[in-house]
This record gives sequence, C-alpha cells and structure tokens, in this order.
Amino acid sequence: MGDAFDGPVREVLHAGCPVVCCETHEEARLVAAVAAIARELGVPVRTWSLLDAPGVPPAEAVAAELRALREATGPQVLLLADVHPFLDHPAVARAIRAFVAAAPPGRRLILVSPLFRVPPELEHDLVVLSLPLPDPAALAAVAAETLAALKLAPDPAALAAVGDALRGLTLAEARWVVRKAVRSAGGAVPGPAVVLREKGWRFGRAEGMEIVAEEVPLERVGGLDELKRWLDERRLAFSRGARDFGLPPPRGLLLMGVQGCGKSLAAKAIARFWSLPEVRLDLGLIVGHPYPEALLRQAIRIAEAMAPVVLWVDEIEKGFGTEAAGARRLLGGFVTWLQEKREPVFVVATANEVEALPPELPRKGRFDEIFFFDLPNVHERAEIARIHLAARGRDPAKFDLDALARRTDRFSGSELEQVVLSALYAAFSAGRDLQQADLLAAAAETVPLATTYEDRIQALREWARTRARPATLDRRKLDAFQPG
Repeated sequence: MGDAFDGPVREVLHAGCPVVCCETHEEARLVAAVAAIARELGVPVRTWSLLDAPGVPPAEAVAAELRALREATGPQVLLLADVHPFLDHPAVARAIRAFVAAAPPGRRLILVSPLFRVPPELEHDLVVLSLPLPDPAALAAVAAETLAALKLAPDPAALAAVGDALRGLTLAEARWVVRKAVRSAGGAVPGPAVVLREKGWRFGRAEGMEIVAEEVPLERVGGLDELKRWLDERRLAFSRGARDFGLPPPRGLLLMGVQGCGKSLAAKAIARFWSLPEVRLDLGLIVGHPYPEALLRQAIRIAEAMAPVVLWVDEIEKGFGTEAAGARRLLGGFVTWLQEKREPVFVVATANEVEALPPELPRKGRFDEIFFFDLPNVHERAEIARIHLAARGRDPAKFDLDALARRTDRFSGSELEQVVLSALYAAFSAGRDLQQADLLAAAAETVPLATTYEDRIQALREWARTRARPATLDRRKLDAFQPG
C-alpha cells in the first residue's frame, strides 16, 4: 500500500481526528488501508453501508448508526459508505456534531465517497481528504498481474511503459483497460499507444474531463512565431536533464485574443509538440454539477496522476467569469492550485472575452506567460491559406496566396479556412478543380468578424497592450485599428 494513499489517512487517525471524509473511487483500497492502520492502533474496524439497513429510510438509518457509534463502549473505527447524499439532513448533521462533541476515546468515524459536498454547519467538524490515484509503479503491478492471468509476460521496460500509460486510472479501471488493450493488440502485450487509446473511454464528460485524441502538429498552426519560439525553447523542460539542470517544469499559458485566431488549435498543438498527453477540462459541466468543488478536486487529482500532462481549460472566462458564490469558491480553489501545484501539470487556458476574466487569473505566478492572439498579418494569412489548401490535397504553389492574403485583410484564421472550403464547394459544384478565382470570390463574399465588432477588437487590443505578450513577432498589425 503506497504511503501517498494511506499516509494521510494514517496521519489523521493517529492524530485523533474523530471524523474523516475520504474522497476516493477506490472504496475497497481504502477499506484495506484502514484495516491495516486499525491493526497498528489495536482498534477493531466495522464497515457499514445502506445495504445493512434494508427497508429503513436512508437518512434515518445513517443517523441511527451514528447514534449507535456514539453510545457504544470501547474503541473502534467505523467506516461508513453511502453517507454523502445525507450530510445536510438535519438528523444526520446533528448526529455527526453530537459524536464530535462527545469525542469518545478511541472511536473514529470514516466516511467514504467519490465526491463530498460538506454543508456549512459541518465545515468545522470534518476533515476532508482527497486521496490520490495509484502511481505508475502500482499500476504496473496491476498490469503485470492482469497480463500474467492472460498468459503474457512482458519485459520490465514494456511493463513500465504500460504502467506509465495507465496513469489517471484506479486499480480496477487499469485492469479493465489492460484487458481491452490486449484484445486490441490481437492477444499480444499492448504498447503504450494502444493503452492510451483504450484509456480514452474512461474520461467521459460525466467527470468533466476528456482525453484530447486529436493530434495537431505545430506545423498546422499558421503564424504565431513568438509563441512557437517560446514553446521550442521549453521543448525539453519536462525531462530529467532539465530537472538536473535546476529548472522547474513550466506552469502554464493563458492564451487570449480575437475569436477564431488559433487559440484552441495552439492548445492542442502544444501537447503534440512536447510529446505529452492532453486532457480537456470542461468547466461548464463542473460549474453546473451538484458537487462542483468536489468534481474540480477530482479533476485535478486525475491530472496530477497523469503528470506530466497538458491540461487544457477552454474558454476559461465562461466557467469563472461570474459573480455566483459557487463559481467564486471554485475560482479560489483553482487559482490556489495554480499557484502552489508541484506536479508537472502544464495548464493551457484560452479566453475570448478578457473583460469577463476574474482579476485573480491573469495575476503573476498563475501562468508563465499570457499570449495575445491578434488577427493574422498578411504573411500569416498566406501561410494559413497554404496550410488549409495542402490539408485538402491542393498544391499551394499553384495559387497566388499573396494576392489572397491582401484580399483577406482583417480575416481571422478560421475565416480563412472557411474561404478555402467555400471555394472548394464552388469548384466542386461547377465540376472542375479549384481555381484562384474561386478563392477570391469566396473572400469577397465573406464579411469578417473584425468588421462587425471593430470596437470590441480594439478594446481587446488595448487591454493586451500592457498585460500580454504578442503571439506573433510582427507588431505592426497591432496598430491596424488605431484611429488616424
């Protein structure tokens, strides 16, 4: 049993904390850990769940069990499951407070649940522990056991790679994923890529996280030379050599700017460029969840277990840019973690509406850098058009991309992509291949967002002028909307 998992539980039980809430999906693992700790203390352990009180209203059954613990004699540890939905029930809350007030010697209460939402009246009576997920060594041991049962014996290096690819899963999930990966590998020992692919189904939106399976090469991102230089300079920053050199791992980036100018694409490209896995955090789902703070803690726990990893928080202002009390508490927990995190989790946050950003987020120390994504300049527009033409099987050298770039002043990257797509549709409809005239006609029919929202873009640029670093080296385009 790893100290990272049972160490915090041992610490609070030895310290005499009367009530401990253990946040974990691994109930069986916790039961085994508590049994071992209780043996150290010379105290018996009793487990209880709602299955032990059939036919009794759940809240009444929980309150009765808590009352029995308070009135019992002698030391014991009671491990209660299924209690988290009833913590705010008056009878349950009163029973917990009465137990804490009496503090019977040698008696301890442990509550276990994947998620906890502690009501205000119990905030000072409970200790909440968010227990970590298994480390790669524990996952490799489970993988070895599972593979042995399938008559497979990988060499130590292959086994370590499988354990590393399983990061972020529970021990039970790791067993399922290994079995599924073996089937996908045709009955052979699966490689890390197969394990990662099979692991993806575990990161459903119900958890507020999903693995980003799309691999975007940095070459698919047009322009943004200053951002690319920054990323290239830190390409080996997560390596052992960087640690031995005395370098801390990079903390993260805040990418903000004009909508459609490549922030999300860049967020995906960073993981591929650095050869790291990437997970996306769905803040909208977390904010709307019945247990938002617990779900955010769980998401952070998964990201840290997968480290080194890129954690992409898309449109971060939509999750935290509200004055609602719940969102403010979430923001407080998130920025504290950003400031104090020790695991190599590289956070990439994107934002379109800087006026909605809470002032705590752009503050120094949260991110390594804030990059501003402006409308692409004429050179970047030509490069973006070249990328989209090549991606659709056309030879960019056959087109006058400089002329197209001049014709698409104030176009965003996504608008340029739509120009190429519209031109391709027109050529296909006419029964011929794409021509320069199709591209120019599609550009003429497009009204860019920058024309419609010129004032908003100018305000965005003014905000970024003293607060952010331009993602492109060409600063002349920053003055495109300046009054004459």
